[in-house]
Parts: sequence; structure tokens; C-alpha cells
Amino acid sequence: MPVSDADKEFVLRENFVLRGDNFFNNALFTDPAVFGKYPENLAEAFGANFTYDPADMQIIKCDPDFIGLNIYHGKYVVPDGKGGIRDVTPEMNTPYTDMRWTVSPESLYYGPKAFSERYRLPIFITENGVAVTEWLSEDGKLHDPSRIEYIRRYLSQLKRATEEGANIEGYFYWSLLDNFEWKEGFSKRFGLIYVDYNTLERTPKDSAAYYANIIRENGKSL
Repeated sequence: MPVSDADKEFVLRENFVLRGDNFFNNALFTDPAVFGKYPENLAEAFGANFTYDPADMQIIKCDPDFIGLNIYHGKYVVPDGKGGIRDVTPEMNTPYTDMRWTVSPESLYYGPKAFSERYRLPIFITENGVAVTEWLSEDGKLHDPSRIEYIRRYLSQLKRATEEGANIEGYFYWSLLDNFEWKEGFSKRFGLIYVDYNTLERTPKDSAAYYANIIRENGKSL
């Protein structure tokens, strides 16, 4: 089911973004740190009794210089007509990464923009990247057009958020090198540089050159 621009804007206005989770769940952790209070209607939203010592908020609240976000993917939702949301099943042609996450570039637009508007703090994308199935070609190089396309699409959306006023101070691709993924071990390759795990020889992928050029030109060609 296609998701209309109006539905996407509803999602932004209601602060429902990030990895398909209700933004309320993210605000549950970030609001106390930034605002010194929990989101309104917390007990009602969770259908539970919820009490806490207000003095704890004085300990929890801090004065952050920025907010760091790890964003890899999201899922589409639409209004349910009752003030909430419901998930939209991805269409059959939806691309997936090697982690079985959807390729959803808009997550790098709606997520940072919503956090920027809610907290009025600089935003750093502390992690964003993609694992794809790949191996060295006979020419000794690693050609990874899927990763290049992922970077292009996601950074285009981040650029869009910036152009619309989101205070994006930095972006860090994950990761520079293929490495050990905490759950999947060495089976998933996120790196811009291919690592032969037997010899530790390192081979820059095509995406490394592409990303270097994006940095060099500060994203002008996006």
C-alpha cells in the first residue's frame, strides 16, 4: 500500500518516527534527560499506574550539547483514524539489506527533523550504514553499487531535512572497515573498506571513493 505525503506528514507531526517505533517510546528516554519530565499522558498511553519521585528528575535532567541518533531504517505507518497509527506492510518490491532491514531513506529525514524540532538541539547522525552481500571481483576490487545507492538516497534525505531547518551538525557512516557485528559476528559487512579476515588485507570498495567525493564536495551532487 503506497504511503501518501499527507500520511508521512501526519507521522512527522505526531512524532512517530525512528526504526518504526512510536516516537513516544523514544521520548520516554530523551524527555527526562532534556526536559526533566516524562511525556504527558504516559500512564494513559501504557495503560498502567505510573508514579515517580519528581526529585529524581533533577538528577536525570542534564544539559546536553547535542543529540546523537543511530538510524538505519524505519517502517511506514498511517493514521488509524483513532488518533494513533497502524503499520503498513512493505510492498513486494521493497529492498532489504543483508540485515533484513528495509531500505527506507526517509527515516533519515523524519527522524532527525522530529528530534530537532522537539528538542531544539544540534543533531549528529552517529550511525547510519548498510550491510550487503558482497565479495571481491576477479579484478581484485570490490564493486558495491547497492551501498553507493544506499548512501546517496539516505544522505539526500538528510540534506532535505537540513534544507528545511533541521540543525544537523554531523554524519558518521557505519562503518569504515568490515568488522565484528555484535550479534551477527563477521557474517555482515558494513564497511567502506573490505577486510580479508584471514590475511587482514584491506581493499577500499567503490563506495569508499564515492563517499570520499561526497565529503570533498560537501554533498553538492546529492
